[in-house]
Order: sequence, then structure tokens, then C-alpha cells
Amino acid sequence: TGSRAERITYAATGAYLVGQTMVLCVGLITSHAARAKYASNGSFGLTNDLLRLAHDHLLKPLPFVAGIVLVLAIAGAALGLFWPRRVQG
Repeated sequence: TGSRAERITYAATGAYLVGQTMVLCVGLITSHAARAKYASNGSFGLTNDLLRLAHDHLLKPLPFVAGIVLVLAIAGAALGLFWPRRVQG
């Protein structure tokens, strides 16, 4: 990341992606309709990642797995905001 504009672009893209992940997870935790829509919208007939993780690997309900992902997204965002930055000269 050489320029200020490039860093801003990467930060905005990352913030958007983390924000969308948080919105998805809150919906999966709080809304039965969101869980039903998520379950029915697999790509190319495949099961969505969080469903596979919940049912096939962790053997936990989807809201539990979404909660873990939400906590990790919040922790990652906080770490990115508050981690000391190296000054480049």
C-alpha cells in the first residue's frame, strides 16, 4: 500500500465487507425468515458455508455459529481500528 488513496480504498472495501458480514450474522441470529432465506439461497445448488459449518462440522445451530462469526468480525474490526500503525517514511 503505497499511497494514501490506496489505503483509503482498501479500508473502505474492508469496512464494507465486515459490515455486510455483521448484518448477515445479526439477521441469522435474530430472524427465522433470514435463516430460511439463507438456507434456500446456496450457490449452484451447494449448501452455504455457515450452514455446512454449523450442521456438518460443529453440530451446533446456525444462530450459534453466526454469533461466533459476529464476535470475530467485531473483534477484527476493533483490532484494525486500534492496532498501532507503523509510520512509513
